[in-house]
Amino acid sequence: MPECAAPYLLDYLFELGICPGGESLTHGEIKSWQDNTGIELDAFEARTIKRLSTAYAEEHAKANDTEAETAWTEAPGYMRSGYIKSMKLKESIRKAAGL
Repeated sequence: MPECAAPYLLDYLFELGICPGGESLTHGEIKSWQDNTGIELDAFEARTIKRLSTAYAEEHAKANDTEAETAWTEAPGYMRSGYIKSMKLKESIRKAAGL
C-alpha cells in the first residue's frame, strides 16, 4: 500500500463504515457522523472521505466478479482470472465424473 499523508482520514472512514450495504457514504451520512462525534471536517477532508468511500464501493463491487483480474500487479497467481477459470474447469470435470 502507498504511504498515506493523512492517516486519520482512513480512521474516520473506517469509523463511518467503509461501504455500508455496498454503497458509498452520502454527504448526509458524513454530516450526521460529524454532528454525532463533534468532529468537524473541513471541505477537503469531507470530500476526500466521500471519494475514498466511493472508490471502496466500486472496488467492492468489482471484487464480486469472479472473472475480474486483481487490482495490483504483485498479486500472486492464484488471484488471477486464469487460476479462477482452471478451478471452475476442475469443478466441472469432478461433477461430470461424479466425484
